[in-house]
Amino acid sequence: MFARNSIWAVGLVPLILSLNACGDLTGGGGSKKRGTPPRIQTNTTSIPTTQAPDSPVCAPNQKSIGANIAFLVDNSSSNAATDCPSATVARSINGADMYRCGQETNREKAVLAAFDLLADVSARDSSPMAASNMSIVAFPAEGNAVQTVKIATNGWVSSRPAAENRTGIQTAMQFARDPFGATPYGTAIAAAAGLFSANSNDGRTKLAVLVTDGEPTDRDPTEVSDRAKALRASGVEIVTIFVGNSQTRSQRQAAHAQMLQSYEQRSQPGHYYNAQRYQTFDAYLDDILGRNGRVPLVDAVTSQVVPTCVDSQGSVCQRWKVEIANSSELPNAVKQVLRTRAIKCQ
Repeated sequence: MFARNSIWAVGLVPLILSLNACGDLTGGGGSKKRGTPPRIQTNTTSIPTTQAPDSPVCAPNQKSIGANIAFLVDNSSSNAATDCPSATVARSINGADMYRCGQETNREKAVLAAFDLLADVSARDSSPMAASNMSIVAFPAEGNAVQTVKIATNGWVSSRPAAENRTGIQTAMQFARDPFGATPYGTAIAAAAGLFSANSNDGRTKLAVLVTDGEPTDRDPTEVSDRAKALRASGVEIVTIFVGNSQTRSQRQAAHAQMLQSYEQRSQPGHYYNAQRYQTFDAYLDDILGRNGRVPLVDAVTSQVVPTCVDSQGSVCQRWKVEIANSSELPNAVKQVLRTRAIKCQ
């Protein structure tokens, strides 16, 4: 349990929401057959980023202003290959193997690193505004692999008191050791909108950090884009950290198109995409992947996209979409984002 006197801190009773569920897809996001999940090897590299410094975020003569940060954490089946140390087969559903991670994942490490940074800021400055609030949204959640989301923290958690609330964050992130299902960006965006609507405009930065290793699988990318646009209009910045697994974008998109086509072939036409909006499956893929002049959905949900942008120090400070090659880079990337885009100094 989180400390009762923390701002918005609540007990760890995960809230699971189902949004426009459209059927079971336990293998979505890349479940594999028996054995260790295969890892894709290519010669591509990530955009370089400098190591996040350990120094205080703000200078000693400055006041700190914390942030309200919602982590939207992709836990789709593909994470079994990209972020699942000591993976073993835990069970099989409809012929698809479900993996269990035997050690702490890099997604866990990244969210804990974020909490530690926020706790350090609030410990250095006793003013109420120096404290931050964090929430964790996992997508999808078991029960429906296509269109569900779990609010793992069941609300907002304060960076004060640090020790007790850090334990709660650590417990909340345990879902990351059981990758499962598809990659429904829309459910995560909707959950973030609900969290921020319950949070007052208190002068803190409002930031949603989407952590994902895959292109989306949403039935209606136009609807997802509209949800993200509304969330940004409410004052929430959306930063995407994309784990590319050392694949080029064209490789990713080709594999994703093939996967989505396999979903569609298993059922009636339009079952896995919104046939009322898209007349053909190819038109749907255009909006998901950004083909034929369209904006890819992963870019459309992000506040601002600056492709392959690196500032003079090689940091991520001017990038809203941060692409990394390996999940081991997640903790550093998250700390960079928080230092440069979340905490304010005055």
